[in-house]
Amino acid sequence: MVKHGNIRNFVALTGDLHTFLAGYLKTDFDNPFEPHVGIELMVGSITSANFAEEIQSELGLSSRAIPSKQMGIEPALISGTLRAANPWIEFLNSSTHGYGVLTITPSEMVCQFKAVSTITQPTASLIPLATFTIPVNQVKLNQS
Repeated sequence: MVKHGNIRNFVALTGDLHTFLAGYLKTDFDNPFEPHVGIELMVGSITSANFAEEIQSELGLSSRAIPSKQMGIEPALISGTLRAANPWIEFLNSSTHGYGVLTITPSEMVCQFKAVSTITQPTASLIPLATFTIPVNQVKLNQS
């Protein structure tokens, strides 16, 4: 466990990339032996363009949503490539929309990533993507 002052662990909640991500934070990402100092949880967007849609836009494709695999880009390939280049990332999904739900208790934090089946219709079903548990005083992501 890394301790900085009185903080034994911390969690950064982010979302600017409109991508679901769970991973570790370090002070020097170029040093593979440096211990993790915190955890980052990033959620996808409800309606803003995700990574696959940004690629579609840059390629000048139709403005209506086209799944990334129809563009010749498999979502697993995008995620796998980004995770291989960034080994501190434990989970990545950049081709869907949704939100995260946090449950915080004295013993743990639980983050549930939830995707929506569509952003073009007034109703959508929820699709569970991943659930992570972070124990108190530990820099550890447990995926269930």
